[in-house]
Amino acid sequence: MAKMCFRAHDGKVAIWEKPASGDPMAPFDDPLEHMDLVRFHSDLQFLNSRLTALSVTVNHTSVAGVTGTGYSMSAGSGSTGTSTPISNGQVVTNDYTLFNHGLGYAPIYFVLFGGTVISGGLGVQKATSQLRLVSSYATTSLIRIRDVGISSQSALPAVSLNYDVYVFKDLDIDPAQPLFHVKLQDPGKRITMGHGKVSNSDDTVRRTKPGDTLNLPLPVTRQSDIRNGDIRSFKADGTYAQLAKYNGSLFSYDFVPVTFG
Repeated sequence: MAKMCFRAHDGKVAIWEKPASGDPMAPFDDPLEHMDLVRFHSDLQFLNSRLTALSVTVNHTSVAGVTGTGYSMSAGSGSTGTSTPISNGQVVTNDYTLFNHGLGYAPIYFVLFGGTVISGGLGVQKATSQLRLVSSYATTSLIRIRDVGISSQSALPAVSLNYDVYVFKDLDIDPAQPLFHVKLQDPGKRITMGHGKVSNSDDTVRRTKPGDTLNLPLPVTRQSDIRNGDIRSFKADGTYAQLAKYNGSLFSYDFVPVTFG
């Protein structure tokens, strides 16, 4: 059985598994290099202070259909005229603001569509041979999405869609609070670590457990793939949107179910 270690010192609190060899304090001193052994470390980023904007409506615009033109062949090539269309449709991008967080830095955040966390290139609208993909990004003041609309000879219709936004603020250390404190007489057994950075009273992002009502599937693999000149994009429930020429099977899509609590 592995030996567990605990230390509260020099502004840090950590619980870790003792390395089989080498410096036993290495996980305490440098947790990122020993994440396989770290069970808790107050220097890590905990997502427990958030701003929320739910059901933000975006009115996505239509992308007009385009009939492609063929390649013009001159008389010098031995024939004249044009070939059949090389390609139809067009790709149009638009950016939309979901939330003004005003933090002054680009924060960690989640943007969800239909219960799926957007990690990039998520298909949110499919219409025959047309597709709309969205990706999310943060600036020092805004959470935004980039809409990539793909039409064919027919237009990609306009659509209004709703998104949920969770923004996590950087955690501040309060020197007035203890480095490590357990108040056993408190009915909630209040625990404070890292000068207030972490407390068991915080509503922190964690893995789900039976009985949780909110489930955010956080992707740990890509959601989209391009093959044979077309794209397929997966949602957390296993459904996907794709264009007609995509062939073959997609890589394994996986996620970690998380919630707040």
